[in-house]
Amino acid sequence: MSKKAVKIFKALADKTRVAIVRDFLAGHDSICPDIKRELLKSQPTLSHHINKLKNADIIIETIFSS
Repeated sequence: MSKKAVKIFKALADKTRVAIVRDFLAGHDSICPDIKRELLKSQPTLSHHINKLKNADIIIETIFSS
């Protein structure tokens, strides 16, 4: 198995990260307040999980400027 596949599987081995991915797949372009309430996680914890998903190239960060 490739290193990239292992990285992806490790990132998706956590139910919080799976819920975050599911939220994005539902069409939300950011973490919506509903998922924050549902997961009962602090903002730093959610940031940790999002970083794990970004490091595994499962999600990408897009920064919009006005």
